[in-house]
Amino acid sequence: MYEKRIRARDQFLSESTDEPRARVVISKSWERSRKYRIDPLIRQAPAECYDDQEPCNRQLPRIQRVVAHIVGELQPFFDEKYAVAIADQEGRIVDLFARGRLYEQLCSVHFSPGGLWKEEHTGTNAIGTALAVGESVVINDAEHYCESWQPFSCAGTPVYDLTDHTVAGVIDMTCFAEEFPDNSLLLTNLLAKKVERELNKERQMEKLILENQFLHWTWTLPNDILVCIDSEGRMIRTNVLVEQWNRLLAACGVRRVEWSEMFEHFDKVKPNKWTELPLNMQTDTAPSMMSVNVFPILSDERPIGAVIQIPHSRSHALEQRAQIVLPNSSKLSVSHSPCPPDLPDEETAASLQAPVGESPKWIEIMNRARRVATRDVTVLLCGESGTGKEEIAQYIHSMSDRRNQPFLAYNCSVVTHDLAASELFGYAPGAFTGALRTGKVGLFESANGGTLFLDEISELPVSVQAMLLRVLQEKKVTRIGEYESRPVNVRIIAAANRDLETAIREGKFRLDLYFRLNTVTLYLPPLRERPSDIPLLVGYFLYNMHNGKTGRNGRSITISPETLHYLTAYHWPGNVRELKNTIEYASLFADGGVIGPEHLPEHIRQAGQGTSISQESAHPEKTAKSNESINQMRSDNEEKQRILSVLQSTRYNISKAARVIGVSRGTLYKRLKQYNIEV
Repeated sequence: MYEKRIRARDQFLSESTDEPRARVVISKSWERSRKYRIDPLIRQAPAECYDDQEPCNRQLPRIQRVVAHIVGELQPFFDEKYAVAIADQEGRIVDLFARGRLYEQLCSVHFSPGGLWKEEHTGTNAIGTALAVGESVVINDAEHYCESWQPFSCAGTPVYDLTDHTVAGVIDMTCFAEEFPDNSLLLTNLLAKKVERELNKERQMEKLILENQFLHWTWTLPNDILVCIDSEGRMIRTNVLVEQWNRLLAACGVRRVEWSEMFEHFDKVKPNKWTELPLNMQTDTAPSMMSVNVFPILSDERPIGAVIQIPHSRSHALEQRAQIVLPNSSKLSVSHSPCPPDLPDEETAASLQAPVGESPKWIEIMNRARRVATRDVTVLLCGESGTGKEEIAQYIHSMSDRRNQPFLAYNCSVVTHDLAASELFGYAPGAFTGALRTGKVGLFESANGGTLFLDEISELPVSVQAMLLRVLQEKKVTRIGEYESRPVNVRIIAAANRDLETAIREGKFRLDLYFRLNTVTLYLPPLRERPSDIPLLVGYFLYNMHNGKTGRNGRSITISPETLHYLTAYHWPGNVRELKNTIEYASLFADGGVIGPEHLPEHIRQAGQGTSISQESAHPEKTAKSNESINQMRSDNEEKQRILSVLQSTRYNISKAARVIGVSRGTLYKRLKQYNIEV
């Protein structure tokens, strides 16, 4: 094979009229190398001094840190035969993991940090060719365009930044040609996928930190324009409508705002302090500078973004300037809501607030909820306890034509058969022992014209389910002890935190009632599946505390970025309700006004995460199933330990324990039974 490859290369270099017998990816790379006028006899790759602390290379330490951690896990698989190199998007090597004679030989050709291995510099090679074609490649010995690289064979796989789908770098595995393994691409692909996941995880964590800081300053500076940018100068959040902002800039002749240039002045910025810096606004004629205030946002002592404040006086000057060009242009309106609601009309805009969240899963739920609200149909909400089913039910009611009528909620898991029937349907005077002499109006009659929310409907006794089905079918209710039916006009929204189909098979839930309720079903995702919403929810809870809505006397409280790491690492079995209780708990002990990790409950501080790549590489399918089982067992064990801890701290008071955990008493009883905990 080597002889065939060397003949094909020699044939190409001699400019023979015969078609070179090389792979298509190789022959095209040779063509590019010739176009770049690469000397096939060069002895070393060009190199430049590499400083991983350069401000312009903020992405590089991120890639290096992640890869160094992963290669550390793979260290047992490597010896002096194999080397792993990490290159950036320009083909510059930023790190090399190699030993012995191989390391010395690679360094002699500048295959080391600082070496430039894009095809424009060194011809056909795994790093440069992978960047050129955007996919994994293998380059064997004589397939290299330059003779000095031919003692080696290599495999390269691009690493993609999943936030914008651009190439962030290349993972390369290189060894002496005679020792090149057949599964080299399997290894580089595995490493690249792992790096992409870790990069994406770090990007998402940084986004959470940025959004939390942005929300804090939104409430602190309610009258100024605020813009949050990441380390690449991309706008993450703003408290004005983007369309309004773009129209205003266009009216002022501004074509582009150079947000990224803010980081060129970060040597003048002090941590945790506002600094006045110039903002470059490109116009059709000449650059225009405007002074803005910048607050740097750091993670692990490195800048990950900034909040930019345009004071009201300066934004007002822009508005006046825009009025000259567009006399009818509207003024900028600043939003004070952590998640601006999309409301159907101006009449309800002042009073409604959509449940907080902006993750794709939550946005889909909210879009469906808004659509369902305009149709007077029965809705079934499914999801784990604490995911916000009652809040969604209230939102649907508030967006519907029934919004000016009653909204009543009833938990079906906390009562017996007789009590459930009397609560829902009412009873006549003296209908049973202990009944009120005046009788009682049931929830169906009380909610007439409005909405009745039936929570944990799967726990409703089967006999009461039959009575409920009759009311839904006939739209009439008969009080216990009476024979006369009363017409009712009530919209039903039901919720279940267990699988109703399983309950049907077990004979615990009626199939006909299920079909009656299941006109529209919304599945609410658990909090662990939408971690990007955690900072928004935390900010929303702290915002309510700051405004005195939760009994904290209006004391302003914020949260540190490190604490957000703990909150997003935790799996939240109690979902949003547990998160709210945790923030309430932590705020009690945050005497300095900032919630730190030390203020969190111990079980959240101890939450851990991580998976060994060596296990994944050995048996990926088996490992996935094993990890799923292990994670479930770990989750169950953590939840059991937490329940035991809370029970001890509340002296086994079920009501208090349920409030602390963030679940209903009925749900807590089911968990006690599930984990064989005796009370």
